[in-house]
Amino acid sequence: MLIAHRGVWGPRFQNKVEHIRAAHRKVGAVEVDIRYNSQRKLVLCHDWSRRNEFHVEPLSKLIECQETMNIVLDMKPRGADEAISMAGEVCALLQGSHHHWELCSFDQRCVDHLLDIRPRWSVGLIASGMMSELPRGVDFVSMEHECVDDHDIQYLRSHGIRVYLWTADMWQTYPGVDGLIKKYVYADLSVMEDKGIEPLDELLCVAAPPQRPPVGREGKADPTPVG
Repeated sequence: MLIAHRGVWGPRFQNKVEHIRAAHRKVGAVEVDIRYNSQRKLVLCHDWSRRNEFHVEPLSKLIECQETMNIVLDMKPRGADEAISMAGEVCALLQGSHHHWELCSFDQRCVDHLLDIRPRWSVGLIASGMMSELPRGVDFVSMEHECVDDHDIQYLRSHGIRVYLWTADMWQTYPGVDGLIKKYVYADLSVMEDKGIEPLDELLCVAAPPQRPPVGREGKADPTPVG
């Protein structure tokens, strides 16, 4: 399953409900970030430093969106108090939602409290790399693709734990994993200026890998031609 990282990648689009919807029409699920702003409201935002910006949208807007979606919700509490309160508040807000949710966090305290509540949605742990012990009770783990190997993936899946790998704009495939979290971009941003283009999902594509300079015969990048 392909999972769109933050909906559509780019400062103008990521974690915005309109673009989350557009990305979801192309992929199996969308990964979305939430955190508290300074008014203690849950908002769709990755960076703590940007949580109060005027364009940041509330989680409630995503919940109320009429188009049913598969959402992997990356919960970003700051400190123990937020970890506990966020787990409880999110579970309360999602009651009755028609979306299909998967809840996860880097914060073990938040994950533990989700497991104590035992919501009807899947619960996962986000980890930088493989854990020394199997995480207690989780349904899935989400990890950086460069920090695990095939043995790690097979070990987790043999214990009934789904594996999502965050691969950003890399093009590798990983047989046996349950989901790849990739950047999704608009193929031609200039088209966005034309308000007559609908729907937005027609403009989406997987992000291309970064361009590398040509390599010379001795393994070094060729110098830029002069003149």
